[in-house]
Amino acid sequence: MSPLNPALQQRRRGCLTGCFTQSLAALAFGLVVAYALYGLLAPWGFYLGSDTFHAFPSWGGWGRMHSANVGDYALYVRIQPSFRGSRVYPGSYLTGNAWLCTSRGEFFRMHLGGGMRAHLGSHLNGEKVSLYMYNWPIFTANFTGDRRPGISFHGQWQNPNLVLDDGGSLNRAFLSDGSVYRGNSPGFSPKKENVPLILEPNSWASFKSTCSALAHPH
Repeated sequence: MSPLNPALQQRRRGCLTGCFTQSLAALAFGLVVAYALYGLLAPWGFYLGSDTFHAFPSWGGWGRMHSANVGDYALYVRIQPSFRGSRVYPGSYLTGNAWLCTSRGEFFRMHLGGGMRAHLGSHLNGEKVSLYMYNWPIFTANFTGDRRPGISFHGQWQNPNLVLDDGGSLNRAFLSDGSVYRGNSPGFSPKKENVPLILEPNSWASFKSTCSALAHPH
């Protein structure tokens, strides 16, 4: 087999190098545009959970929940500003993901949404916040209409934490044995219990360690 023409090899290398450089430039431009949008439309995102500016318009944290009726849970959230708000009810909107684990060893990846009041400044301490989340498996979310479990929270920022309660949603989402309520349990009557939750900015590793401890108590 004859070797490739040197000129052809040079053109191919040039194309690969040029395409790679163009891709990097496009990615950098996209990041700059996104960063500018956050700065213009949701500057408060750079102050989530903090009294001082931080480089990324997002916040993450986790906490534990104990219900006398449906057991123990741990919840990790990652939130950021959302630009897909309602024009009818203006506000400062949030989006993101959440991960919920139970003492039964079940683990749920969830879509998260929520909001705060409109026209926020850079000081969010004491601001009220609402969050909702529902099951959103990474591979099957678009193929099933069942979004259970779904839970919601209301509370406020107490920097650097989010101090919330579930408004009874945990007891509506789970049965007394900790399994997900799927709508097929005759006579199901959720207990009226508000479960408190404090989300603190802590690591994913510590969250996973807690999930393991919940599922395998000593």
